[in-house]
Amino acid sequence: MAEVLRVEQITKQYPGVLALDDVSFDVQSGEVHTLLGENGAGKSTLIKVIAGIITPNYGKIFVQNEEVHFDSPLDAIRSGISTAFQEEALFHELSVAENIFMGQIPSHMGKINKSLMIERSADLLKQVGLDTVHPDIPVKHLNIATRQLVQLARAFLNNARVLILDEPATALTPHEREKLFQVVQKFKDQGAGIVFVSHHLKEALSISDRITVLKDGRKVTTTPAEGINEKQIVHWMVGKEIGDIYPAKEVRKGKVVYEVKGLSLLPHFSDVGFQLHEGEILGIAGLMGCGKTELAQALFGRMEPDRGLIKINGEETRVHNTKAAIDKGIFLIPDNRNEALYLSKSICENVSLPAIRNYSNGVRINRKKEIEDVEELAGRLKVRAVNVDYHVDTLSGGNRQKVLIARGVFAQAKILIFVEPTLGVDVGARSEIYDLIADLSRNGQSIIVISSDVPEIVGISHRVLVMHQGELKANLEGDEISEFQILNYMVSRQEEAFRKELTLN
Repeated sequence: MAEVLRVEQITKQYPGVLALDDVSFDVQSGEVHTLLGENGAGKSTLIKVIAGIITPNYGKIFVQNEEVHFDSPLDAIRSGISTAFQEEALFHELSVAENIFMGQIPSHMGKINKSLMIERSADLLKQVGLDTVHPDIPVKHLNIATRQLVQLARAFLNNARVLILDEPATALTPHEREKLFQVVQKFKDQGAGIVFVSHHLKEALSISDRITVLKDGRKVTTTPAEGINEKQIVHWMVGKEIGDIYPAKEVRKGKVVYEVKGLSLLPHFSDVGFQLHEGEILGIAGLMGCGKTELAQALFGRMEPDRGLIKINGEETRVHNTKAAIDKGIFLIPDNRNEALYLSKSICENVSLPAIRNYSNGVRINRKKEIEDVEELAGRLKVRAVNVDYHVDTLSGGNRQKVLIARGVFAQAKILIFVEPTLGVDVGARSEIYDLIADLSRNGQSIIVISSDVPEIVGISHRVLVMHQGELKANLEGDEISEFQILNYMVSRQEEAFRKELTLN
């Protein structure tokens, strides 16, 4: 195999943070080389350097043995490097074709050649298995999986020699992942080198030829993937052995603090009913599209149900918007943490937002007290940053999630709803987030965890509800909570009665 990419001694320094420290690695033609590491290990910074988004303080990049210098992402593209980021870099209001050809739209004498663009886009879409997607359709009408494949179509247009995939399968179903990896195989077969970034260790091992592990901005090792197991990778990533990442469950069942009866929001879900006890962690499992995400939105007042009622501490209440939810002690930590955070603002501003009036006398805000309280909470939740004045967009995914949790705690929420709480988060940060959820439970706060990650639901929940096609199909407790049982109800295609009566007392 011939070398298609080599980085040597890449170093990137930010004020107070050494993000990359003398990192070197290479990628061969027809190879998948996966970057692994905890959140904050330097993976994102490294791929942004390779993609021309960030300029390193020191180091060299070689493409097909020729040294290159990037002043912009367009320079990287022209050198044969294409990138598909986890948060996809597409313009949702523009068409598929316009996104594929962004920055290189064909024209003649100043006039855009739209027919040529449509024709070539259709050919590129076929290469990534999107034969039925019309190039003229706006990207906003596509689902996440299709958008990821559109980014790969753009890579085919650029005849990419190096393809960088940043968490490409995070939000995809197993079928969609399989389709994505088939396209990745096409790139391999054509001799491209793939830089793959993933937090799913099993997935990484299955697709990789080699892996490089980063920790605290430095390279720990580069090794062939064959013969390596997840335990070894975790040891390299965190510098210690991690056994069970889930905290011990404390059997507890306080009073009923939250009750939902006959809640419906068609076509997403219908006749949903359950109770939540003080200090309980209630898991709600289901495949994507089963209605669980819309249920979370309805519980937090972002979507209004067609019918049904909600009781808090025995009193019927109406949660018609998010302010009403927060005022009643309900807080949502959504799956898309970046949409919920103000990325250009500080940790302190993000955390204190729901309770800012507590620091105001009507004329000015007591910033000193605000910072002291946020610093104390951030320390308790192990938010890793130099100080709370750091902007949230400088934080890793795991630390951004902790900032959202801190906001919920700061709002003095009694009922916290987590949607896919560890999506895109590494194993070390996952363990810390599970510990935080368990701590909240021990402090008497009631937790709803909505997730498609079945081991996560099994590992952290006191009780589990399973949704399928908008309906609750099971209520599992104690020894009934197992991956087998949950998956059985999640994928069931038949209309059958509960295996047992839904008992909520």
